[in-house]
Amino acid sequence: MNILCVGEAMVELSLTGGQSSANVGFAGDTLNTAVYLQRTLNAGNDASEHSVSYLTALGHDAFSAQMVSLMASENIGTDLIQYHSDRVPGLYAINTDDAGERSFTYWRDQSAARALFSTEIVPELSELNRFDLIYYSAISLAILPDAIKQRWLEFLHTFRNLPGKQVAFDSNYRPRLWDSPAHAREYIEAAYRQCDVALPSMDDEMEAFGDTDRSELLHRLNSYGVRRGVLKCGVDGPVDLADTSTVYDLPVQPHVVDSTAAGDSFNGAYLAGLMCGKPSAACIEQGHNCARRVIGFRGAIVDPELWNNDAQA
Repeated sequence: MNILCVGEAMVELSLTGGQSSANVGFAGDTLNTAVYLQRTLNAGNDASEHSVSYLTALGHDAFSAQMVSLMASENIGTDLIQYHSDRVPGLYAINTDDAGERSFTYWRDQSAARALFSTEIVPELSELNRFDLIYYSAISLAILPDAIKQRWLEFLHTFRNLPGKQVAFDSNYRPRLWDSPAHAREYIEAAYRQCDVALPSMDDEMEAFGDTDRSELLHRLNSYGVRRGVLKCGVDGPVDLADTSTVYDLPVQPHVVDSTAAGDSFNGAYLAGLMCGKPSAACIEQGHNCARRVIGFRGAIVDPELWNNDAQA
């Protein structure tokens, strides 16, 4: 199975040393998912049967070149990445408190990824038909002009009607990327109606749509036609959208260092399980365990050596 993750890859500054210094890395919600998806496949010796590729737009600068090198080192396909002559990647800084909760500062208004699928930054959407599953998020959608949002959703409608094709969507909600909450709700709802696997987080959903409790949230998702996927509920544990009555009693991370990429890494490991044909419960447990490991480290994408050493410990 071939899977494509679509979105914005950014330069990441992770503040350290009492805010006086920072580690430089690369991340972005769908890129994080692509990395942990591929690592999970590698750990299960399933990588030879599946492929993971990433689609974004970058610049002709040193940071862009390093991003592509990072993806290649993780065995993520980069052949569809587009390059803008006048733009560079966006940048963000992570600040974490003593409990590991993070806050972000962004510099992304003119990032190259905002030109994705424009007349100067292609590919043609029909080129994506070679993939079996396309994964993206509400952030991927939010950074695009409305006309391209519409074209993207129309393409997904056609894509899903092809034999064996699926779309996965995470409603990552970042209010500053939208003109208004109503604008966000319009497109997030439309995205749900064009997806086969939904991977929302309860806090994002409640902030964007004002649901009063989990029951109301699940009812709303069901009204969109969402029948498969996972609602991520933090320490309360995940909910299988195909069987909302099942409660998963899974262990939590005793020491949260940095909650960045918790949901993204869950998505990656969960989708890896789906690609390998595992039952839903096994996919959910795999996603939860991956996220639990990630939040024990600083930064979105854990250094591969640290990651491998942790797996062997």
